[in-house]
Amino acid sequence: MLIGILVFVTLYSVVFSATNLIDNGDFENPNTIDPWECLGCKPDGLRNSYSGDWSVIVSKRDQSFSALTQRIRSTGGENYVFKSYIKLLKLVRGTMYTDIHVYVKYTDRYGTYIKQRFVDYPKVQIGFGWTELGGDVYIPNGIQSNNFNVSIEIPEHEVDFMLDEASLTVIPRNSNWKAQANSEIDRLRKATLTLTPVAHHTSDYYCQHNGGSYCIDISYMYVEIKQTRSQYPFGSTIQPDLLVNDSLSNYGQFVYNNFEWGEVDNGIEWIDMESDQRQIDNETLVQAMQRLQNHKLKRWGSGLFSALSKSNPDWIAKLPLRDINLAIQDRINYMAALFNGSFENLDVYSDVLQDEFLEIYTQSPNITQELFLKARQGFPRARLFLNERNVINSSLHTTAYANMAKRLKSIHTPYYGLGIKAHFNSSQIDMDALKYRIDKLAEARSPLWISSLAFHEDRVSVRAQMLDDVMTLLFSRPEVEGIILDNVWDQELNSQDAALANGQNLQYNQAGLVYQNRWHTHETHPFTSTVSVRAYKGEYDIIVRRGRNGPVVGTKHVTLGNGGLSLTIHVTGQGQNYAVSNYVFG
Repeated sequence: MLIGILVFVTLYSVVFSATNLIDNGDFENPNTIDPWECLGCKPDGLRNSYSGDWSVIVSKRDQSFSALTQRIRSTGGENYVFKSYIKLLKLVRGTMYTDIHVYVKYTDRYGTYIKQRFVDYPKVQIGFGWTELGGDVYIPNGIQSNNFNVSIEIPEHEVDFMLDEASLTVIPRNSNWKAQANSEIDRLRKATLTLTPVAHHTSDYYCQHNGGSYCIDISYMYVEIKQTRSQYPFGSTIQPDLLVNDSLSNYGQFVYNNFEWGEVDNGIEWIDMESDQRQIDNETLVQAMQRLQNHKLKRWGSGLFSALSKSNPDWIAKLPLRDINLAIQDRINYMAALFNGSFENLDVYSDVLQDEFLEIYTQSPNITQELFLKARQGFPRARLFLNERNVINSSLHTTAYANMAKRLKSIHTPYYGLGIKAHFNSSQIDMDALKYRIDKLAEARSPLWISSLAFHEDRVSVRAQMLDDVMTLLFSRPEVEGIILDNVWDQELNSQDAALANGQNLQYNQAGLVYQNRWHTHETHPFTSTVSVRAYKGEYDIIVRRGRNGPVVGTKHVTLGNGGLSLTIHVTGQGQNYAVSNYVFG
């Protein structure tokens, strides 16, 4: 929906990131709104504000494009953050909420007029009071007339609102971001593993008096440090029909061997399980969940409810209101009967910012909290999540998502964290903007989980670089508690341009090797003296060999936790015929 307010902002050349490029954004002069103009609307100073003493009230808008405008000059070539606070005063009669969009408008160097929406804040209610409205946008170099406009739009011209604390700032460039992120990864995700060999002669007497082959010789001994499990929750989305297909056993083994979590996101949505009312299709799903449990993978259930019309069965829309609420409770009841205790994580209501299916048919603008309260009764042990797209790979819903999380927390909604679906469709990923969006979501002070991460790029080498950059930043953030990769296998539906593994044997491609090698430890070292490495936390096999690729003389399974680990490995024998005789921790 479109606000009939246009905030035209033109920026002046080079500025510092903290400089507000909008003049009189706080509206503290009650006698004038200069240099703002209000076209097709009536602005007034109002002694009711988000900050300070005054704000501007915009009313009597005669068109949806009635505009509050300000002109500032700039040549572009920067990432900008627009931020303001808006308070709705009046909606169209009979509506529950409205949507607010923010656009930039400019003419590029080639003479093409561009109108780009970069903020979408749906379902804003009068009861929200003062609400942050904002997002980031990149404006290219060479825009014509050295100016661009920012417009805040709502389609219903009847909507009155207040505006305060408008600002426009530049996101600073950080060319050193990756080194800083890797330093944080070392601090957060690694610990020190120290291995010390101690050699014992089978007979000290014969070694002492005869030497030579009577003495143990570990000069060719090696130790392999092989991670078998990550402490960090890395996961993959799971196709249940593939997982239970015994003719595709390679698929299951690939999942079990490479991930700690499995997210079931296909076959679990309401439309998949109950396309006909009370005819529940669950056999494949139950089998898949059991196989994940048997192989000690933790499980994420994705899609208990969804706001997307396409994810809901058609028969819902034909029910009277009372029966819709009963159907919602039935859905929770049968899901709890089938899977209570199966899901460690469960997203309760996904894509709230994308569509409004249940809001419309339940006539409840607060259905999100209601669903969480009901789900907590059915799933008392699961961690309950929101789950949204277009919040880090796009600026559209970033601020709206953070606001929603804060608001739900303030009214004691029993959610644990924020799920984030992030499919990157362009190799041009702006890491400064990505960091800004993660920072914004972190303001909600809730754990973040990347519930669906994919990189759609035909060139696998470019895909590998995209994955390396984005996962480095995500893995470095303490708020990001887990990462689920999507479209992992090229023979899954719609996965060819995002796959990490190819063919019937699921061989890692270049992008998959980045995932395998960058965030897992697998090293081999000469083992004639103490070996100390910074290794990713998790479970390991410590394998001692005669020669780098020689026979195994001892294996120990250990867990590397937050405090690090020291292990002394005692080796007994003579000559190059020896074996591990004892392991001592500490």
